[in-house]
Amino acid sequence: MSIEKLTNKIEQLIDNQTEEKESLFERVASEYSQLQFYVNKNEDIPFVQNMRPRIKKISDYLEGGLHKSFKSGLVNNDKNSVTQCLRIFTTLGRVDQSEQLFADAIIAPIIEEIVSKENLRNRGLEGMYCQILDALPQATALVLSLTSPSKDNELRSFDFMGNATFPTIVSKICTKTPSLFAAGDPKQFQKSYKETKKFISGFEKQCQYKERVANLRQHPSYKNFIAKWSLPIYFQIRLQEIAGSFEHQLLSPFTYNSERDDDSVGDKHRDAKYELPVTEMLELCIRRCWDDDVILRPLTHRFFKLTLQLLRRYAVWMSDIPTSSEELVISDICKAVHDSYLLVDKVPSLVQNLTAGKVPQFNQEEIVSISCKDILERVPVLADYVINVVLKNCEKALEQTQAVPRLYRRTNREMPTEPLGYVAQLVGPLETEIYNSQLPEVVKHDWCSRTAQQLVSRYSETVSEILVSLRKTEDSLAMLKRGRKSAQAATTAPTFTDEDRIRAQLKLDVSALATKVPSLVQSLTDGKVPQFNQEEIVSISCKDILERVPVLADYVINVVLKNCEKALEQTQAVPRLYRRTNREMPTEPLGYVAQLVGPLETEIYNSQLPEVVKHDWCSRTAQQLVSRYSETVSEILVSLRKTEDSLAMLKRGRKSAQTATTAPTFTDEDRIRAQLKLDVSELATKFDAMNISKGEDFEKLQNLVAKR
Repeated sequence: MSIEKLTNKIEQLIDNQTEEKESLFERVASEYSQLQFYVNKNEDIPFVQNMRPRIKKISDYLEGGLHKSFKSGLVNNDKNSVTQCLRIFTTLGRVDQSEQLFADAIIAPIIEEIVSKENLRNRGLEGMYCQILDALPQATALVLSLTSPSKDNELRSFDFMGNATFPTIVSKICTKTPSLFAAGDPKQFQKSYKETKKFISGFEKQCQYKERVANLRQHPSYKNFIAKWSLPIYFQIRLQEIAGSFEHQLLSPFTYNSERDDDSVGDKHRDAKYELPVTEMLELCIRRCWDDDVILRPLTHRFFKLTLQLLRRYAVWMSDIPTSSEELVISDICKAVHDSYLLVDKVPSLVQNLTAGKVPQFNQEEIVSISCKDILERVPVLADYVINVVLKNCEKALEQTQAVPRLYRRTNREMPTEPLGYVAQLVGPLETEIYNSQLPEVVKHDWCSRTAQQLVSRYSETVSEILVSLRKTEDSLAMLKRGRKSAQAATTAPTFTDEDRIRAQLKLDVSALATKVPSLVQSLTDGKVPQFNQEEIVSISCKDILERVPVLADYVINVVLKNCEKALEQTQAVPRLYRRTNREMPTEPLGYVAQLVGPLETEIYNSQLPEVVKHDWCSRTAQQLVSRYSETVSEILVSLRKTEDSLAMLKRGRKSAQTATTAPTFTDEDRIRAQLKLDVSELATKFDAMNISKGEDFEKLQNLVAKR
């Protein structure tokens, strides 16, 4: 059929109008649709161009009548009329026109009446949204029932909710109430945004079908409406509010600010377990990030990042504590460490609970734990700082250690029986600043141990210097004594020298320190940290003191042996007691034996040394004493043997005829040997009385004096 014939046919249908108006429109629309097909296919032909005015007249007639009929059907709720009009719109490919007609005729008047500044002021945003949602079901019921998106519905291409209703509502809201989108008042902005999201959720429910909801969310009006809400600006305001409160507290981290009750953060979640206000503020800021009147779902990723940034800022602050310009108090640093450990235990689960239902499920707790461990990595820096400060506070007490020799030089003071007061002062800063602090027990034990080790090391160096000085002084005095006349006899009872008193005082002080340090550290962990041998660890530090004991041992043993030299000299006088004296055969040991053992018994055996040390020093002294005594006895016996050999040669030179008729008698040599045997036996008895091991040298000595 030609274009001209179709045009004539349509014009005749319009002119006759013998049918009902809806049926006529439908027939005209069908013929017009076919006419449009041919026109579009041959639009460049001059004939078609000449037909344009006639075709436009048909289009205007059809459009005017259809629009009027559709509006009338909508207003009168005429289902048949509306259905027929929708089919005609579908046939003509003018679905969007029908949706716009619906928006202008039905939706716009309703929204125009509801959306206004006055209504917003009187009802509030939530009330205005509720009024809109309440009015929509009646206005959209007819078109929604006719345009379900089922496959067998020829009118499924219409979407009056997404393409007509929502754009109209959004347009009116943006035009009449633009103040809704201002983020200057974050509290009101957040409330308005949440109420808007609630309204959108309610609107989507009225769309009835998932396909319609999906189409709504892709509509430009929907995206533009969401974009109107300046969420980045809102977050920046909240960032300045929350982070600013924390930074302000960091200016005075150890004292509470006057703006403590500022509503920007609030203190309804104040936790009394924290020791520092800055830590308390950190938790309040983290909680604030996730408060219902702050958080917005599209910004959860930013607030989660802010949470991690707050933890990071706290870690940086801890690193900066030792370099802070303000005067630091050790107790404040210990409180910071206490809080950091509490944070690591508490914050991961806290964030997990705060974000539950607000962010997509992922392992938030593990991520926050990593950030919290970054805080603990700053603790070693603080540990070094605190330990150095404590050791510096101990320096005065260490200086008093160097003054110990002056207390006894040329003073004739009594032998010391108690440690000096500087020992308590030496341990005092450690006990006050660390042991009595609020550090976690594990950290407290570690810091006490490390401080004690360094303290003992410095104290050992000081004591070693004093002992070296004492040794030099004693050597000098010994040289002076040897320069005196050898014939001078020492008849006075042995007395303690100044050096003995100094050494005794140091011994008492070292013992007191060795008692204080292990007990101090051990008391921290009894029943609390069974994973390792705390006492053994601390004892390692104290053994550094005991390593100085061998030096003292060598000195004491040498002094005792020196005091025994006079008795050893008396041993050499034994032969003179029996040469040409006709004395009786000896039956008792000589007195020099008691003098030989006397210094050992007085200075070591009867001292207050620990039993193990006492036994060791007695044994070592006895061995050297026996060795020297053996040398002296051996020299005497060698001399006796030479004398006996000479006498034997003289006797053989006498007349061989002379007969010895007299009874055999003991010679001087026999008496000397018998005396030495008695003396050695007495020495063995004394050693046995003191439970001293005599050793192999003494057994050789006994065999030596037993031989003829």
